[in-house]
Amino acid sequence: MKNYQKPLGTKLTAGAIFAVYLSIGAYYDWTVISHQGKDINIFSVVILLIIIAMPALILVNALRWRLSLTDSGIIVRSLIKNRELRYNEIKGYVLKEKTILIVPEDDAAQVITVSNSFENVNEFMAWLKAKYEEIDSAAVKEDGSPADAPDAELEDKIALAKNVVYTAHAVCILIVTLVFSWRGEYPIVSALCALIPFIYFIIYHYHSDVVTIAPDRDSPYPSVGFAMFIPSVALMASTFKVHYLDSGQFYQYAAYGAALFIMIYLRSYFKSNAKGKEQLFSSCFLLIVTGGLYGYTFSSWINRQYDKSEEQVYYARVMDKYTRHGRSTYHYIVISPWGPQKHMGEISVGDDYDNYEIGDRAFIGLHQGALGISWYMMSREKDE
Repeated sequence: MKNYQKPLGTKLTAGAIFAVYLSIGAYYDWTVISHQGKDINIFSVVILLIIIAMPALILVNALRWRLSLTDSGIIVRSLIKNRELRYNEIKGYVLKEKTILIVPEDDAAQVITVSNSFENVNEFMAWLKAKYEEIDSAAVKEDGSPADAPDAELEDKIALAKNVVYTAHAVCILIVTLVFSWRGEYPIVSALCALIPFIYFIIYHYHSDVVTIAPDRDSPYPSVGFAMFIPSVALMASTFKVHYLDSGQFYQYAAYGAALFIMIYLRSYFKSNAKGKEQLFSSCFLLIVTGGLYGYTFSSWINRQYDKSEEQVYYARVMDKYTRHGRSTYHYIVISPWGPQKHMGEISVGDDYDNYEIGDRAFIGLHQGALGISWYMMSREKDE
């Protein structure tokens, strides 16, 4: 038996990616939240697991992957399942840009698709070329099935879908630019921004046979999944300079957002002709992350925008100030206990860093929040 596996560089890269994501999640859960004196709740643990899930799967797959030449056939072992073709069942092979397709004689049998980035790939290719004929790549699809003749109707549908999607992208960019420029001062613009993901879901619902969620470089179909990230980031501008007593309460809304996006997507997916071209796993993972971010940012915007509670005034003393440098620069001040905050707190102040000096009195305006999540804004002194 001859075994081929992923190169050491691939394994080390996958391990490094996993370590980075694990560090990010651990830093958020243990350093940030614990430093602020808050308990780790179940939603913060869920977010940590979501952050490290994909890198963990990539790492496990890199370690487990094997291509084996046995006495009877070819076996490929991966994270999800094992695939096998006997030597006498192989019709030939197809060389794509980054993959090798081993095509069976029986059109109903499963094609074995492997990346061409494994150890001793040239040795394997020499063996493959000596035993089987190369099939013209233009004659086969990525799944190994015979390529279809050009379909004018399908091409027209793809062209129409691209026009619709690209128009939506242009409108999305305009609205997002206005939100960032006005820092959420106009609620109607922020509300339009919040509707953008659902506009993309409507587009996907009516064009699901020629529109995808997860992007694919080799696919002729336009995708809308990553465009759903942009409104969530823009909604953060609507809560600019807002601080929370316990931002961990938003995690439940992040979970609701992820569940909502998945339910909307699956409803359209299983009622459409998308099942043959859509990567269900990658689309679901993308929507879990996108929906989680949307649920978090949308609920924080609602919590502030529709808060009718009266402002409660408190004052605190600036005890310390410092800057953290890394890939980005972060400015913090440390303030004395105040009101419901019974211990000194570390506050990120961004561009207002130079407005504070140690010993200054900081004005704090506390609100109860439309969703019951207390938020406050802080300044060196109250504006008259």
